[in-house]
Amino acid sequence: MSEKQLIEALLTGKPYFGTAMRALQGPPVRHRYLSAIVQSLSRLKFQGDISILEIGSWAGASAITWATAMRTVGRNGRITCVDLWQSYFDLTIEHETHYKEMSDAAKDSKIFNLFLHNIRAANILDMVDYLIGNARDVLPNLQSEEFDIIYIDGSHAYEDVRSDICQAKRLVRNGGIICGDDLELQKHNLDEREHQAAVVLGKDYVYSLQGYANYHPGVTEAVANEFGNVATWEGVWAMRKVGKEWTTIDLDLSHAEMPAHIANACATIEIAEVGQTRDFWLGRCDANFLAVAKSLGPTKLFVERLGERELPSILFTGESLEEIRAKAVKVEQETKVQTELIGETATFNLVKSRGRFLAVAKRLGPTELFSERLGERELAPLLLVGEALDEVREKAYASERHTAEPEVELVSEIGSYNVVRVDERFIAVAKSLGPLTLFRERVGERDFPPLILLASDAATLRRRIFEIDQKDSKDQDLP
Repeated sequence: MSEKQLIEALLTGKPYFGTAMRALQGPPVRHRYLSAIVQSLSRLKFQGDISILEIGSWAGASAITWATAMRTVGRNGRITCVDLWQSYFDLTIEHETHYKEMSDAAKDSKIFNLFLHNIRAANILDMVDYLIGNARDVLPNLQSEEFDIIYIDGSHAYEDVRSDICQAKRLVRNGGIICGDDLELQKHNLDEREHQAAVVLGKDYVYSLQGYANYHPGVTEAVANEFGNVATWEGVWAMRKVGKEWTTIDLDLSHAEMPAHIANACATIEIAEVGQTRDFWLGRCDANFLAVAKSLGPTKLFVERLGERELPSILFTGESLEEIRAKAVKVEQETKVQTELIGETATFNLVKSRGRFLAVAKRLGPTELFSERLGERELAPLLLVGEALDEVREKAYASERHTAEPEVELVSEIGSYNVVRVDERFIAVAKSLGPLTLFRERVGERDFPPLILLASDAATLRRRIFEIDQKDSKDQDLP
């Protein structure tokens, strides 16, 4: 479907930012912030044209956003785009599908030709200059303090981003703005050891256990080293030059709308449902198959940046329906919820899981809570659920107090003992204990001579009673 849409756009002279050749980079919402940055600058720079330097242009989506934003505020200006328009990912360490697709798109000038098509179709060719080459080679040849806005969205490698920022500091005018994309997490939100390991690893995009999100470690490290903490909006970052200082900026988003070329691109991405498992919807987008966790609820794949990569165990991608079905079924079988034993009562184990506390009857035997679908609801009196440990402990005690008691039958009296029968057992209870409710008071479950005697038959019990009574008689006869 995406290839067909691309061909139609090329034939009809319309901009194309669909999934083919990964023409649209980054979440669409970020284009609103680019528009707001132009509005912010226009309020401070009252006269003259606006000059923008863009490092990393790909298919031209952000270049069109800059031009559209300038026209919206009624200002003239130019955008200088710097890009290699060639593959720059190491596919030996970047295995996700979209890196291969971008590398393929960069071959034979395909993505560069799409860039030219898009700026022509958007009618901004007269506002755009483009310089083909590595930013490290191109930027040093540009005149200092030449630009009002410098946007950094090229290579995400640490050394490349830091070089781009250093050059941008030289090239931006006083009062101007240096901004960029792909700063999902700032350094102060990360574990230092985990982050530095990610930087050394050299991968473009990684998951942070500390930050609970994926991020670009090279961008995070370079921005932190050059600016410290910066103003950010959903991955877009910016700082303003004021004399020799750098300050954060506030953006007014009340009039910053999604550019039409981005909104149109989002509307053309189609996902077809092809099946489901218990916990996953199975879908197809172009040549890719996806399994999407039902727990996500309604989603707008690709618009929300979901679907472009695998997110175990929430979302899987694959080359065939069979592949992603197998992945979905496997995670359903293997997913286990961590549980922690934190205490017990006489007949219950007290467990903590997912921030809740549970009392699980010991007579259930070994259990795999949640994997066996146990633990998701209360199953009194076998399993009790509460929001606090004290709550489930009290429920456990209450259940134990109200548990049906074994039937106790008085058989006879022998000397100083009452003889009772409980199921198939006989018990002699010392009369000296006074009135007694066996089992409720936890007395009677074990031999407690000479007060309580247990036996499997009446004859054995009678013999033990006579032995104790005779011993007591002899003791009383002693002077």
